[in-house]
Amino acid sequence: MPMNIDITQILTWLSQAPQLMGEPLNWNYLPSYAGWSLTIPKSETRTDILGNSRTFIQLKITRRCSIQSNADRLAVVSALEDLAAWAAENPPEHARLRVSGLPEFTSRSSSGTEDISIILNLEE
Repeated sequence: MPMNIDITQILTWLSQAPQLMGEPLNWNYLPSYAGWSLTIPKSETRTDILGNSRTFIQLKITRRCSIQSNADRLAVVSALEDLAAWAAENPPEHARLRVSGLPEFTSRSSSGTEDISIILNLEE
C-alpha cells in the first residue's frame, strides 16, 4: 500500500509539534526575520522485483531567527532536536521516521538572522 501523504497532511502533522509553539510551518517559504519552513529536497518511490513499492520522503525543517549569542543558537538547535524527537515518537500512520544527523547551520544574513535546519526521512 503506497504512502498517501500529501504536503497538506505533512504540514498538519508537523504543525502539531509543541516545539513550534503555535507558529506557522510554512511550505517552501521562510519569512524574512523569523519563522519555520518545510521543504522536500528529495522524494522517491522504489519498487522491488516483486512489485512491492516503498516511498521515501526527505523533509528539511528550517528555523530562522535573530541570533545575538551562542545561547540563542543553542536554543534553536535544542528546539530542532526536540522537534525531531517528537516526530520520531509520533510518525504519521503507516510510516517510519528517521532523523538524518543533527541540526546544522544553513546560512546567515547581514541583518543577524540565521537559518538552522534538520533533515527527517519518512518511509512507508
